Amino acid sequence: MPFDPPFVDAKMSELLRLPDDSVFAQIQHLAKEAGLPEISISESQGKLLHVLIRAIGAKRVLEIGALGGYSGAWIATALPDGEGEFISLELDSKHAAVAEQAYRLALGERNVRTKVIVGSAANTLRSIALTNTVPFDFVFIDADKEGYVQYLELAVPLMRKGGLIVADNTLSHGFLNGEASSPISKFNSAVAADQRLLTALVPIMKHGLDGMSLSIVL
Repeated sequence: MPFDPPFVDAKMSELLRLPDDSVFAQIQHLAKEAGLPEISISESQGKLLHVLIRAIGAKRVLEIGALGGYSGAWIATALPDGEGEFISLELDSKHAAVAEQAYRLALGERNVRTKVIVGSAANTLRSIALTNTVPFDFVFIDADKEGYVQYLELAVPLMRKGGLIVADNTLSHGFLNGEASSPISKFNSAVAADQRLLTALVPIMKHGLDGMSLSIVL
């Protein structure tokens, strides 16, 4: 049969589906009803984030780009009850309101602190740097691609040693076509050259071939 990335992603999600995964379908429905763009990560990507967060024992997580809260729901539910803290940055106040609803729905009675900060991610990251006393364990970058390099530079100092930075769409947006001037190409070059990080690119099946970068803070 012809290679079909959406089919592969759907089969991966179906194979690993858990009994309580239906809440994530509800969250996607919330975003669709609110008229948000359907550009969130896939279910299999959400599971990958969830597994990575639990694998490193993360308690404090930062997300850059909330959209409708689908990725954030996977993140928040991976955090330990009573100890987890999740901060999500979002430029659009309408998106932020949907994300907050998504987090409440996903967490139910679990005690994980969540906060959505509305505004410029770069400015918010600078503000966090002034007051941040406890480093983040995990950062997920999935926002405007033009800002990726700046977000990386601002996020790394906020991280603990051994923490993980994950960025979405790092095998798309012109990178595979050899466009050296594309924002993603610039980000991949920056993350590869950063001596503070050890990075791998992981191919992802979504609407086509895409990828996520995983960077350990050394």
